[in-house]
Amino acid sequence: QIRQDSDTLIPFTFQDYVTALQAKRVCQKASPYSDEIFAVSGIDSLDWPVPFVRCDSRKCQEEGESALPFCEYFSLGLAPSNPGDNVAMARLDRFKRYIEDM
Repeated sequence: QIRQDSDTLIPFTFQDYVTALQAKRVCQKASPYSDEIFAVSGIDSLDWPVPFVRCDSRKCQEEGESALPFCEYFSLGLAPSNPGDNVAMARLDRFKRYIEDM
């Protein structure tokens, strides 16, 4: 489906990302419509909007196994290309506040 100009997009908040980081990850049987044998609980490989969490269900060996060792958790680092650039620092501070206020 193609997005229309009248569609509203609601971004995830920082709290949504924190919740995704804290969720328990367990290997489970994949959907019968999937080519994979296992899936990781709480993650839809075709619709996963949290770029800071990535899990590899191909490493699962049995149902109920902890998938935590198969997951990568990324962090966002903010820094100007030149620490002496006051304009870049001001822009970075505004972006940081935007992320924190979401």
